[in-house]
Amino acid sequence: MSGPLTFNVDRDTYTAQSTTGLLSIGGVFFCYTLEPPRGVSIPAGTYPVTLYPSPKFGRIMPLLVNVPGHSYVEIHWGNFPRDTEDCVMVGESRAPDEIGQSREAFAALFPLIEQAVKDPAVGCQIVITDKMPVTDPELGL
Repeated sequence: MSGPLTFNVDRDTYTAQSTTGLLSIGGVFFCYTLEPPRGVSIPAGTYPVTLYPSPKFGRIMPLLVNVPGHSYVEIHWGNFPRDTEDCVMVGESRAPDEIGQSREAFAALFPLIEQAVKDPAVGCQIVITDKMPVTDPELGL
């Protein structure tokens, strides 16, 4: 592998409670994401990802680095907007203002991040993009 492992988050659904999107690796869908609502969520951009001992979770967690106006932005599990302040949560399913099977999605994603971060020749980054809002009848939007 040459260059950093890159995760793309394409935000596509915005409500007053949350922002949800699709996380892909190499253009292949991996899982859904849920973040705070627009205006509170982190700015779209490219951020290096590292690992750090999270006091909130009591374990090593992925951390986005150099996020303007935000600190300690983690990638973690959770299901509802109340489960995060600034972070990106991952899940295997989604509904309005909710993601499901979050621990399973995190368990699949974490080893990929861990392996890339531990190899200085690879590294890891996340690219977050704001897409135009979509109407999704399946989500009731």
